[in-house]
Amino acid sequence: LAGLGRGSSLAGRVRGSASAAHMQRRRASSSGVLCLRAVDMSLAVSDTPPEEDPLADIPAIKMHTADGPVMCLPEEWNKSGVYCCYDKEGAIQYVAMSRKVQVSIENHLQLIGEDQFAVCKARTWDKPSKEDLESTATQWIQYCIDLTGGAPPGNTREVDIWRAKAADLRRGKANVEFATGVGEDKAENEITRLIALHPVLLFIKGTRQSPQCGFTDATVALFDQLEVDYECIDTLDEEHNPGLREGIKTFSVWPTIPQVYVGGEFIGGADVCRELAESGELQETIMEVLATKRRTMSI
Repeated sequence: LAGLGRGSSLAGRVRGSASAAHMQRRRASSSGVLCLRAVDMSLAVSDTPPEEDPLADIPAIKMHTADGPVMCLPEEWNKSGVYCCYDKEGAIQYVAMSRKVQVSIENHLQLIGEDQFAVCKARTWDKPSKEDLESTATQWIQYCIDLTGGAPPGNTREVDIWRAKAADLRRGKANVEFATGVGEDKAENEITRLIALHPVLLFIKGTRQSPQCGFTDATVALFDQLEVDYECIDTLDEEHNPGLREGIKTFSVWPTIPQVYVGGEFIGGADVCRELAESGELQETIMEVLATKRRTMSI
């Protein structure tokens, strides 16, 4: 059950009359009548727009707190359903079906900030039929079209972030680096700053896309499997991180690389992280840290 894009079969079914009256309505922006954009040509404003919001009776859940994205989502969202995302101004941004709404929302929260994703509403079922899901999503998209003259931005081809997968973007992230102008003599200060700044930080050899040793490769693969946001810094990059390779060994009192920090605390190297992950302790530690420091992924 994929998100509903403009080119999908479901979005394509949300059509109104193709009459001359409708064509005139699309052209008549100067008269104050809502007009469809070119990307929404396959979706039409109804001749008789709904008088009531079909989502009015669904609780609105805020997606952010003062500390960042929320950690606990409604238990009933751990089911199949349809959800609707709103921005800070209350405008609908995206409507989608999901096999498990919680998982989909967690993915969005890693990628999309509060301005675009402030509130969410969802309707879930224990065992929904295809008709339950499609008819609900169609109704909500149609309501947005009738209200604004266009489909939700995330349901058009022009805005693809709502259909992106955090795991794919995470694998493509660049390394973090020392601040510009920092020399080898300030390496310890910069290490301290970066560890405090990033909840999960891996000191590695190379990049996550191109690890330069087997232990780095294994550690990056492990954190990818954990599906958490993390940052990497290349200890071999003397140009951007002068003094880091030896500096981190002294800082941690640990002779090898990679080294992993979570919540400002040194966890260990590749073997230690693997053992902690096998016992579940690493996941628990990361979740505790992210519960207080969670934020939208920087991409």
